[in-house]
Formats: sequence, structure tokens, C-alpha cells
Amino acid sequence: NISNNFDAVISKISSTILIIFYIPFLFVFVGNLSVLEYSREFLVLFLLLVFACDSFAWFFGVLFGNGTRGLISVSKNKSLIGFIGGIVSTIAIAYTYSLFFPHVFLGYHIKVSITGLCTALAAICGDLAESALKRSAAVKDSGSIMPGRGGIMDSIDSILFAAPIYYMLIMFFFV
Repeated sequence: NISNNFDAVISKISSTILIIFYIPFLFVFVGNLSVLEYSREFLVLFLLLVFACDSFAWFFGVLFGNGTRGLISVSKNKSLIGFIGGIVSTIAIAYTYSLFFPHVFLGYHIKVSITGLCTALAAICGDLAESALKRSAAVKDSGSIMPGRGGIMDSIDSILFAAPIYYMLIMFFFV
């Protein structure tokens, strides 16, 4: 009985620490992008990449992913085809975006494509990590404020994980 109480206390402490630091820490990187010389272009690209990865992964998964579902235990509805579709689409969007802003990305199309790839992978990891947290808490949706989205965390989980990766790549490649 003492062991169960201790486990419950540790679980509550861990949850509290995670809530306090998880979102604010990762959003710091989005804020850091806002002070760069081409902050508008970088921020728009970031949001495009994250939302494109999520949307195109869903789109390709729904259309073509039936045979490749269930490979990831924390999220049985995700498919390998969806992941691939999301990643390829995100790289294509990054490359295309760089063509519209040559003053920012002149000659750096490969670097922008690498940024798209890494951002997509981080966004997918964020989505899966949040699914794992929900599964461990035996919760289907993390809220109901946004109908059809599964909660606020389902809308920002990819942003939270991708922000540090994207920021580091922007700083390494373009600043």
C-alpha cells in the first residue's frame, strides 16, 4: 500500500514538472525565431512545414495507408504511407517556399530541403510522443475545445517537438 501511494505521488510530481516545463521550454524556440532578420519568412515556413506534415500524413494515410497501419503501437491508426507522404510533401513545400524567397534562401535549396526533412521527422515524433502520453494516461483526446482535433495538445504537439530542431537548423544553415 505504501508503494502504491509512493508511485502515485511520483506520478503526480512528474506530471506537474512536465506541464510546467514542456510547453514553455519548447515555445521559447518559436519566440527566438521572431528576432531574426527574416523572422516572418522563417516563422511562416516553420508553420507551413509542421502543418503540411500533419495534414499530408493524414491525407496519404487515409487514401493509401490501409495496408500499413498499426506499425506504431502508441497510435494504431497511423500508417507508414502516411508518414512517407507527410515527409515527402513537407520537403517539397520547403523547396517550393525557398523559390518564392530567393533573398532569404538564395542557393540554399538543399539546406532548405534538409530543414524540411528534419522538421517533418521532429513533427512526427511530437505527434507520436503526445499519443504515447495520452495512451499511458488512458485518454483518447486531450481536450474538447476544438471539435474534431482531439484537443489543444493534438494541435500543437508537432510544433512543440519541431521548434527546437527547426530553430537549430535555421541558425546553422541561414544565420
